Amino acid sequence: FIGKCHFNCSIDKIMRLILVQKLQKRKHCEKRLQCCTTSDIMQPKQYDKRVTPAAARQQKGTDMDNLNAIVAVYEDWGIGDGGTQQIVIPEDRKHFQELTKGNAIVVGRKTLADFPDGKPLPDRTNIVLTADKDFKAEGAIIVHSLDELFATIKDMPKVYVVGGASVYSQLLKFCERVYITRIYVSPKSDSYFPNLDENFNWSCEEFGDAKVYDGIKYRFCEYETYDISKNIRKQ
Repeated sequence: FIGKCHFNCSIDKIMRLILVQKLQKRKHCEKRLQCCTTSDIMQPKQYDKRVTPAAARQQKGTDMDNLNAIVAVYEDWGIGDGGTQQIVIPEDRKHFQELTKGNAIVVGRKTLADFPDGKPLPDRTNIVLTADKDFKAEGAIIVHSLDELFATIKDMPKVYVVGGASVYSQLLKFCERVYITRIYVSPKSDSYFPNLDENFNWSCEEFGDAKVYDGIKYRFCEYETYDISKNIRKQ
């Protein structure tokens, strides 16, 4: 009984310590966001209890750390409507180009169709993840399962998941980092990215300065998987 009580108390102490760390980081972020409206400040609600990214990679039998995601989200974490982005910010497109050029990108079939002329992007290895066994795209690598995808990218230095919603949903738990452009408007969306501010396994590590394009406020952010054991050892 004493051992069980000690174990439970230790777990409780660890969880309190982690929450304090997260709150301290959030206070720092809020100071940097004072120039924004109240809706700009990200408020945590409830944490996602899904398997951690590290555990997901272990379950898949892979220790790859080359997989990241890049996405532009609106205030409600919407990412598109009818298979396309409603609002395009040139600086966001430039940011995308700089990160992905010379590397590999993973897309779904519908996202590929939204690329210029519906063709793979130049200067990148385009990998299409689709369940459609008959799908073909000149200049792209087609894979039909996560196992096939992981075998394809295992020796690639950097790989970016670029959408759409279904592909993000399948691969987010295997990503190390997510590059997010926060766009502070809420147009109608029919597809969404998971709200990482409500997910205990992710931590916003980088906030870019607020920028404005055509009256629309936006900023670049970077989220990283939150390694609980590493943060405990820092104390």
